[in-house]
Parts: sequence; structure tokens; C-alpha cells
Amino acid sequence: MALKKKPVTGMKDILPKEMEVRNYVTGLIRETYGSFGFTSIETPGVEHIENLCSKQGGDNEKLIFKILKRGEKLKLDQAKEEADLVDSGLRYDLTVPLSRYYSNNSNELPGPFKALQMGYVWRADRPQRGRFRQFMQCDIDILGEPTYMAEIELVLATTTLLGKLDFHNFTIRINDRRILKAMAEYSGFPKESFDTVFIILDKMDKIGLEGVAEELEKEGFSKESIDTYLGMFKEITSDIQGVRYCKEKLADVLDEQIAADLEELGVENMQPVITGKKTYIAPFVNAEKPQYLVIEDSFPNGRPALEKGFGVYMADRNTVNLSERMKVTVCLNPVHSATGPLGVVLGYDLFAHMLNTNEDMMKMARMVAYGEGLPVVADPGILSPQAFVDELFNDRFPNEYLGDTNLRLAVDVSQMVGIRFGETVKAYVKRFGDASKLTAIPLGIAGWLRYMLAVDDAGNKYELAPDPMNEELQEQFKDIVVGKAETFKDQLKPILSNERLFFTDLYKDGVGEKIEEMFREMLAGPGAVRATIHKYVG
Repeated sequence: MALKKKPVTGMKDILPKEMEVRNYVTGLIRETYGSFGFTSIETPGVEHIENLCSKQGGDNEKLIFKILKRGEKLKLDQAKEEADLVDSGLRYDLTVPLSRYYSNNSNELPGPFKALQMGYVWRADRPQRGRFRQFMQCDIDILGEPTYMAEIELVLATTTLLGKLDFHNFTIRINDRRILKAMAEYSGFPKESFDTVFIILDKMDKIGLEGVAEELEKEGFSKESIDTYLGMFKEITSDIQGVRYCKEKLADVLDEQIAADLEELGVENMQPVITGKKTYIAPFVNAEKPQYLVIEDSFPNGRPALEKGFGVYMADRNTVNLSERMKVTVCLNPVHSATGPLGVVLGYDLFAHMLNTNEDMMKMARMVAYGEGLPVVADPGILSPQAFVDELFNDRFPNEYLGDTNLRLAVDVSQMVGIRFGETVKAYVKRFGDASKLTAIPLGIAGWLRYMLAVDDAGNKYELAPDPMNEELQEQFKDIVVGKAETFKDQLKPILSNERLFFTDLYKDGVGEKIEEMFREMLAGPGAVRATIHKYVG
């Protein structure tokens, strides 16, 4: 049989000259991102089919190259559906493999972890000019950093790379999720359907306004809501006039002060940008005073006077690690993870607004940091843990312009409970023999597990934030019914005793049963979560 010379449709051969260019570009990418502290990782091209079809990939899940089972596992005569034939597939992006990679290896990785991935991905798309079925992607991600400092660094690293590649006069568009939500609310879309609306809207560049309207109609949304929503996109301009338009049009659903401040500042390019992964690109950076950057003073080839910058400290590696540990295990991140998921259950969108208006949630946050964290924190010397926490509660958390949402704080919490809660639990065991003195941290863990039921304190369902353990935990909780505490039996035991998850067995540490009791109380019915929080902190 004659050899077929051309590659398979949608694939291409790369000749030496093009390969030279590719090698130069990929080398520059690694060098530049490496200078920002990003570490190269590699994941397999083949992934479990369950991971690829987890509903996190949007339309890409329709384009998977699926791989048949092999050998004795492939039983064609017994197969009733595709799942009986397929057990894996080629990755369609680098995000799903990264989630699995981090979930599997997080105990061996530093926190926050700055990952650089470059590799081929495959999509069974219709080949056309400039569009291939096999192509290379490059991703940088920062995992374990909940503040917007991660986004700032991603932008800085990427713009630096673009400059080195000789791109000039490009624009970075930064947008505000609150305006996007206000537009959807004004148009009459149900709040629980916002994510569906945003994912369809994200396809606008590909299918245009008419295509978006058609898909929204297929989802069952009213024509009036669709016409109102898309009509605003035709009218909003990418300059200060667009801000003024939003201020006037959305006056009943958008915080007046947000629009007024944006107008005063003359912010431009306000069109919202939403990715297919349900993430949102923020419109502006809130430059607040409480910021610290502790850098290891090890620059063999010299360095600029970095310490002249506000909040920048130069120190040895041990001090850098202690400073990061202070923030991640005690002073800031545990407050987010203890209260953010509970905020979702209580119906609060914005984290700062919740703390500033709910006395019990503020008390809980202060208990996590002041009452339970500070007594066991290791002092890095260069920063005072007490002063750091004081500044958080006196300057940072009262600032409602932060715009951080509780749902975002609930992202990937399963990957963080060990470092954010487990380390403090272990510190109490070491000092006192057990961790039974703790209350707010067990309450936060119980609140996170109650959040995983995806039913709020009023009995309404909501969609969980992305987390690699969502499916596993919901399967574990499938028999638990909110309002029927008797359906809760021993479902928490394999979770709270999981040393890989919490870095310790919470039952042996004296808090497992306490968490179970708090969780049981939160199941009593409408208002039970609020009542449980008040009981333990009020």
C-alpha cells in the first residue's frame, strides 16, 4: 500500500526554519516567565475521560478525541453507551490537566505555586486556514494566592513577554464583573442563570450577537430579556461615555458610587470579558496601602533598589518563608477560606460587604485571625503578625471597593484546607496536646462542607465554584438532605480523617466530632446556618 505523504487532516509538519523560530519563542517564554518565578511543569497528553467531561470545558468538551479501551477492557458486544467503550481522551486545553496535577501533587509543591505549561492540545474541530486540530498552548497560572496580586503579576509577566517579542501598542482590557451582573439583572435574567448567560456571551466573537441571541433562546430565556441585554452591548462604547451610559441605564441595580467613581477616574474600555471557565476579568486594580512584598535578597548579578518601593522588604530565604507562612496559614488566607464559603451559603456576594454588615461574620473572621491564629503564629521578625492583622481589619477589610466575591474565595478550597487550617490545628496539638480549644476554624471547616451541599440558608440551590473535589464530595454527600438532619450519619469521617487533605487526622486532634456537630446543626432547615454561626461566635 502506498505511503500517504500528507499529514492527517488538521495536522501539520513543521520544517526546520519554522522550528528554529518556535524554539526561539518557546525559549524566550521560559526565560521571561522564569524571571517572574514561574516553574515549568508537564502533564500527559492523555487524560481520564471523566476529567475531560467534567463540564468545566464548555464547548471544548464536544471536540474531544476519545480513546477506546484496550484489550480485555474493550467489550464491544456488551457496550450499551459510549462510556462502556471509552476511558480516556486527548486533552483539549491545559487547564483540566493542571487541576488534576495540582490536586495530585499539591503536598509536594510550594504555596502559592506559579506554574508554566507549554504543550500540544487536540480538538476535533473543523480544520480551516490557521485553525488546526493539534496546536500548542502556553499557560501561566498562580495557585493558592486568593488576592488580586496574582492577576497583577500575570499581567506584568505577560506584557513583559510581549514586549520582548517586539509587540507594541497593545491594549490590556480590564473589566468589572459587577457591571456585567448589573446588566444581566437589569435585563431580567434570573440570578441563578447568570453563569449560563455569561458562558454563551463569551462566544460573541465567534458567533456574533445573532448567534448569542439564538443560543440564549435555546436555553429558554425570554426574548424581552435577550433583546434588552444584547441591545446594551450595541449602545455601550469603549470610552468614558460607556461608563456614563452604564451609570444612567443601570441606576437601579448598579451601586451608584461604583459608577460615579469610575466616571470621575475616566476609566475606558469597560466591556465585560468572561471566559468559558466562568472566570471574570476585573475592570481595574484597587491600589490599596496594605500590601507587602518580601523578596529573598539573592541577586548574583546585582539588583535595583527594590526596597525603596512602599511595602517591599529584602530578606533571607527563611524570613521570606516565615512571612509567607504568616499570611497563608494564619493572618489572611484562613479568614478567606473560613468565611467565604459560608458567605455563599448566607447569600452574600461580596466578601467585604458581608464582613461590614454581618456582625457575626466579622466576629468569626476576627476569631480566626486574632483569637486562634496569632497565639501560634511564627513571627518572621521583619513584619509584625499583630500589626499585619490590625491593618487587615482596620484598613483592608472595611474597603468595599475590593470587590472580592465569596464565590471566588470558595474556588479550590479543598486544595487549601491543609495549609490554611491543618497547620494551625497541628500547632495547637503541639502546644496544648490537642486542638479542642479551637472554635472558629472548626466552624469554618463545617461551613465549607455545608457549602458543598449547594443549597443556601434559604433553601435555594446554587452552582459551586470550581474545585477538583466537587464531584467526589458531592457523591459523598448525596444522601444528606438540608432540613433533615437525620440523613447525616458518618459521611464526614473519610474527609475529616484524610491526612492528605488536612495534613492531619482531625478526629485524633480533638476537633472532628466538634465539626460534625456544627455541620449537623447547619442542616436543621432554613436559617440554620446563620443560627449556628451566631451560637458559636455571638
